[in-house]
Amino acid sequence: MYARPILRVPDWIWLFVASLVASIILLWPFPIQLNEVAPDTGDALYEAWIIYWIQRGLTTSETALFSAPANFPFTQTILINPPLYTSALLGLPLYWLGWSPIGVHNALILLSFGLSIWAVALLGLQLTQSSVAGLVAGLGYAFASIRMAHLAHLNLLSGYWTVLLLALLLRLWRNPPLRRWQRLTLIGGYGLLAAAQALADVYNGIYMLLALVLLAGYQVITRRWGLSRRTTLALASSFGLAALLCLAVLLPTLQTWRSLAVARDISDHDRYGAQLENYLVPHHPSRLGYDLSRFQHVSPSSGGAEHTLWPGLITLGFAGLGLVATRRSERQEQGYFVVLALAAFFLSLGPTIQVGEEVEGLASPLYR
Repeated sequence: MYARPILRVPDWIWLFVASLVASIILLWPFPIQLNEVAPDTGDALYEAWIIYWIQRGLTTSETALFSAPANFPFTQTILINPPLYTSALLGLPLYWLGWSPIGVHNALILLSFGLSIWAVALLGLQLTQSSVAGLVAGLGYAFASIRMAHLAHLNLLSGYWTVLLLALLLRLWRNPPLRRWQRLTLIGGYGLLAAAQALADVYNGIYMLLALVLLAGYQVITRRWGLSRRTTLALASSFGLAALLCLAVLLPTLQTWRSLAVARDISDHDRYGAQLENYLVPHHPSRLGYDLSRFQHVSPSSGGAEHTLWPGLITLGFAGLGLVATRRSERQEQGYFVVLALAAFFLSLGPTIQVGEEVEGLASPLYR
């Protein structure tokens, strides 16, 4: 007799469970205090308020979607606040269960860590064929210093939608869909992911566009595109669907900003853009014996979460190992991520590239 084969749990399922469990353990005791504490008393409460009023607008007839009791006499208050629509939808079950706004917000923060680990683990699995390597990369990404520095900013923690989209896109080039139902699934799935990112945060939406443009250019150069006409049409349709889903929010938002003359001066970009030395500034003191505190300048425009960008020796070590240890047969996409990292680094320096706080910089024509 033959032994019955053991049922194998798909990698994406056990990685999802492992990601959620790791988030609960590493953020303990936060997971059991969701209705009791707030990451801070500023932006966290502000975002919890926005999410509550979006959920109220979606589920009751008493309040219009974009209305909230603030900024009188302006009525469409939500449109001049961060677009947390995707997070509001994810938190709807807890809203229906009667959770407090800050409890819903905190639960979404916890979920963002689990989904971030999972998304990068899937991407790592796609690139290396190793679920363990993917999980290690996911942990490094989710608990990176820059994300921990923005623990109270749920919008900035939502970048996992872009990671999931990239993982699926790279899979698309490796295994193009051959059947009609697969192409229809592609249109729906990719479109929903792109729309989810755009409606979760403006900044991450812009980062997603940068990543997609660079990926398209990279595939044209390295593969001469590499997709059939039908698959290309399906892919274009998916992003067309994403645009349609976003228009209901994007158009009234742009009209509102235009009517209120909402704009950010270029000096603000310089104030919050990174200086080169900020990439040597950790958010917390190092536990590995090295001290980078001499690079930390306390001023109105430095020293905050936006200017503590040191990724850590362990992260840099793993990144370097990945560059040199990847097998030649698996290096097809490696160049893309190097280009993406360099582009992100360059654009993070803002309209004026500066070494430090007190040093005059050079204008960055590409950013401007």
